[in-house]
Amino acid sequence: MNPAIFHLLLPAFRQGVYLLSVYLLMLHIIVGSIVIFVGSLVQGSVGFGFALIIVPTLLLLLPQENVTPIVVMLSLVLNGVALYDCHRILQRKTVLLLSISGVLGVPFGVYLLQEVNATLFKLAVGLLIVILAYLLKIGWKRSSGKQTLTSFFPVGLLSGIMNGSIALNGPPVILLFAHINLEKEIFRANLLGYFFISNCFTILYFAYSNLIHQKILMDSIIYLPALLLGTLVGIKISKRIPEKIFRNVVLLIVGGMGFTLIVTNLQKGTDLFF
Repeated sequence: MNPAIFHLLLPAFRQGVYLLSVYLLMLHIIVGSIVIFVGSLVQGSVGFGFALIIVPTLLLLLPQENVTPIVVMLSLVLNGVALYDCHRILQRKTVLLLSISGVLGVPFGVYLLQEVNATLFKLAVGLLIVILAYLLKIGWKRSSGKQTLTSFFPVGLLSGIMNGSIALNGPPVILLFAHINLEKEIFRANLLGYFFISNCFTILYFAYSNLIHQKILMDSIIYLPALLLGTLVGIKISKRIPEKIFRNVVLLIVGGMGFTLIVTNLQKGTDLFF
């Protein structure tokens, strides 16, 4: 190529690359914001489901090592805002008991992860979640009763074990609340309180481990408007959802968590035997 022509085209090429990078950045922000809006709307409505909805998309848009800290930081804001709306009906004793036992269960989960095949463990957990969600859907529940150490401590412990082993602490608590037939507003408030405390501990651990840096903070701030808007819309929707529909949505989402665990680990599990 003629050097003169090359020098004429170079600025245009640079401008094109710059515009393309700006376009891709804006596309990432728009797609990420839409997904975060939907995820925060769901969690604002029923008390959980945020990470399940947004993590697959964020893994396509952001470095993998940044996704978890960003999700936890956004979850802290989401849960805090939604909890402020319903903190008066929060069952503090229940949430505190579940949180303490959950923290105690994490080291056992980490140990289990080192001693047991992770793929088979995830398959077993996924299958158990789907079965329990189905049983609750067809009517396996009991009337709400007195909160006791016996009923809540083991569930919190199991939640902590799952958190330490496969980073999924929600299903045991969600299934417990569905089983004892909590009314939707108390159900939602307790979940938000439990996840808020869990987020606080996790962020402290991330900060201690130097896993939170400027890029993570900037990405989190970029997505805050979509998060806040989705949360506020979710809070409004939660007040209009009938009890029966709320229960069905909860069981559908938690069943989806179990199904996702099964599907994502089924091929790996099959390879272990064949």
